[in-house]
Amino acid sequence: MEAKTASRPRTDVQTAPPRRTDSVVRLPPGPRTPVLVQTRQYVRDPFTFLERAQARYADGGSVTINILGFGRTVWVTDPELIKEVFARDDEMPLSPAGNLVKPIFGTKSVTGLDGRPHLERRKLLLPRFHGERMGAFEAGFRGACERMIERWEPGSEFELHPEMYRLTMDYLFETLIGTTDRDYVDQLTSASEGLMAMMSLCAVGDWVRHDLGPLSPWFYFLRRRRRLDKLLYGEIAAHRKAVAEGTAGDDVLTMLIEAETEDGSKLTDEEIRDDLVALIVAGSETTATALAWTFDLVLHRPGSVFRIAAEAEIGESAYTDAVIKESLRLRPPVIAAGRVTAKTVDLGPWTLPPDVRVWTPMSLIQRDPEAYENPNEFRPERFLEGKPPAYMWIPFGGGVRRCLGAPFALLEMRVVLQTVLSRLDLNPLSSAVERTRAEGAIIVPNKGVRVRYEGPRSAKPREGHPLDELLKTAATTEAVAETQPQDA
Repeated sequence: MEAKTASRPRTDVQTAPPRRTDSVVRLPPGPRTPVLVQTRQYVRDPFTFLERAQARYADGGSVTINILGFGRTVWVTDPELIKEVFARDDEMPLSPAGNLVKPIFGTKSVTGLDGRPHLERRKLLLPRFHGERMGAFEAGFRGACERMIERWEPGSEFELHPEMYRLTMDYLFETLIGTTDRDYVDQLTSASEGLMAMMSLCAVGDWVRHDLGPLSPWFYFLRRRRRLDKLLYGEIAAHRKAVAEGTAGDDVLTMLIEAETEDGSKLTDEEIRDDLVALIVAGSETTATALAWTFDLVLHRPGSVFRIAAEAEIGESAYTDAVIKESLRLRPPVIAAGRVTAKTVDLGPWTLPPDVRVWTPMSLIQRDPEAYENPNEFRPERFLEGKPPAYMWIPFGGGVRRCLGAPFALLEMRVVLQTVLSRLDLNPLSSAVERTRAEGAIIVPNKGVRVRYEGPRSAKPREGHPLDELLKTAATTEAVAETQPQDA
């Protein structure tokens, strides 16, 4: 990794002034424009808004921004402060997205829990998405990808983002509840998608969360939630019966029903429902968005397409994995990770009161010019040359709340990229990578990544190693592409 040597002003927490003993609040500086103005700018183009706020107002790598539904939020980009945010669980134990997602996830999911209950639930779920099970997941991802490809017609134009969403949902429900019934998967997908489409409403704040009849948005939110809950509670009841009869399958829902907590008790239906919804959202929306961004970046750099296809031919993945990491660096699907202060907290030179959200904005942190040479350039090779500095690549968050499905998502992205790009000829319909737009906590491509499916990739017999011709072609194409800027 090409870390730069030039220094920039940082908050050195090792030599910072002693911790304050009073309760005087001292927040980082930030824009003074009204909250509605800042919220509108954030929603329209979050990356650009944060970059401008950081450039104009940040002091010691920190800036305060006022966003509707969240109040005053502190955004930190200094690696030493990021480390503190992830490490000081006694002072900042809560997830900053808690109030946003609890109407959807509930209060008893692994995402909604904090402190020791959160850690206990992670222990139950973590083995399901790691280790030996990953081999079985790979076959499932490939099957779902092949079903998606069969739906596409040569010459058709479509948006990749919704296609990636349907793809992730296709196999996710097989993993979660063991169903392979495509019609039933479509019902579950439709119900899940309908609820998640209203996530932005949850971000507005508590004042909107009142059912005032058909004229109120919350009426429709609750109706959509009840639709999904009816399906999930039905599955929980059916799985409990199967467990009792000894006919249960090997899926996440069965595991949750059979699991015992540290005190020997079983999870309630509500706890299981909340975990299922959290896993549906985490396993579909973020991964689908990450895939859409990756395709957008790769299709604007043809040399990368050739190299990914070449690796797929010989069963390798080093470059494909580097592409995924570089895409997650430039276009993380979640704007930030972080914590909420539980009491008055000293963070570097700042003194934060209780209930302040402290965010670590990935889009800024992962474009730090001290950590990455030419940070706005899409260059996967940087991840073949070494690892980024600590706390400067955090698309899955950090600390005890790091995304437990990270290996699951990374494997799915690798399989999908290699399967699609080795078999199909796709061309982007935009001249450049799309700008960002906020949908709740997810940062999506503004126009959905529109592409044209030209048809199957031509497979010509050739002598020698499968990589030889493809890499030669890739190098030529790359040389042409590099004459035009491809900053993301």
